[in-house]
Amino acid sequence: MIAVSIAAIAFVVLMFVAKGIARRSLLALSTDEKARLVDLAAGTSRVWSVAFLALIGLWVASAYRLRSTFPYATVGVLVGMLLLSSTAAYSTYGRLRIAGMPSSYLRDFWVARSLVLAGALLLFAALGAYILAV
Repeated sequence: MIAVSIAAIAFVVLMFVAKGIARRSLLALSTDEKARLVDLAAGTSRVWSVAFLALIGLWVASAYRLRSTFPYATVGVLVGMLLLSSTAAYSTYGRLRIAGMPSSYLRDFWVARSLVLAGALLLFAALGAYILAV
């Protein structure tokens, strides 16, 4: 349980660092670039939200129907969340690149998302190990 607590603290610290990087990179954008970013956000697909909800639905269904495999299903959901998050980040990066955002913003975006995903990987690995050990 100590490993999970340490991983949770590391995740929160990495989230704050990523937020600072993202804020700094947004401040460096011109008004035109910020307008492009808003246009991109308005056209965001709902696919990622639907996939995430489907994953949670499968997890709840497995908890209800197959209680003996619930720990494995929980670890599977954690892995699925991490895969969905990394795929969504890569997709967003591609859309930003195609939209012509500055390379400094793209680099900061990728660094911030990578920090968040690294923290999530650390936390999910600790949770998965704890769940399977109990």
